[in-house]
Amino acid sequence: MTSKQPTNNTTVMIKCEATICGTISRSATMRTSREGKPFMTFGVSVVLKDRKGQQTTVEVSVAADGREEDLADFSTGTRLRITGPMTFRRKDDVLYFNMRSVSTDRQTEDEDGITGQMTFRGSIGKSIDSRTDRKGKPYITFSAFSTEKFGEEFSFVWVKFIQFNHTREPWLHPGIGVDVKGTMDVTANGGVPHLGCQIESLSEWEKKPANAE
Repeated sequence: MTSKQPTNNTTVMIKCEATICGTISRSATMRTSREGKPFMTFGVSVVLKDRKGQQTTVEVSVAADGREEDLADFSTGTRLRITGPMTFRRKDDVLYFNMRSVSTDRQTEDEDGITGQMTFRGSIGKSIDSRTDRKGKPYITFSAFSTEKFGEEFSFVWVKFIQFNHTREPWLHPGIGVDVKGTMDVTANGGVPHLGCQIESLSEWEKKPANAE
């Protein structure tokens, strides 16, 4: 699952500072930005496991600073740990992962995975669940979607949120806009990757009309 890197006319409502651990699945090649600056692009396969042990492979498209002489260090089969900003795009029911490398460790022995911190702005879906855990402590869960714009195309990306030790706020209801910060995790269920976030801060977000300047 690879995609082009976001262009300058991209509106991103989900921002993540992420770390991925995986294996290069597409060797690095050189490209040139609109500003004429050379950079590398390559693909990284990350294997996710669900609770039953089923494996799902996620492909992350990575852009990184580099020169022609660096390409040999980013060949297929190389294990990497990469940190940097990550964005998402959904098209035709496929979730694409894109990343800009800030730091790279080619000596990693960490297990495959995608983790990080998420900042999210979007709208809550049809339901909000208030529950208690086995120790009687309250928590809430809900799904919300953001609208990402890539050029003239719109992409709707869903995230499943959970907030522990918390009861539902009076203003929190389906359809309302929310501003969320928290810990991101990427899981898989039935071979399909899903975005999740453990909430650290939650507030109402006033959505602007589509025709607002």
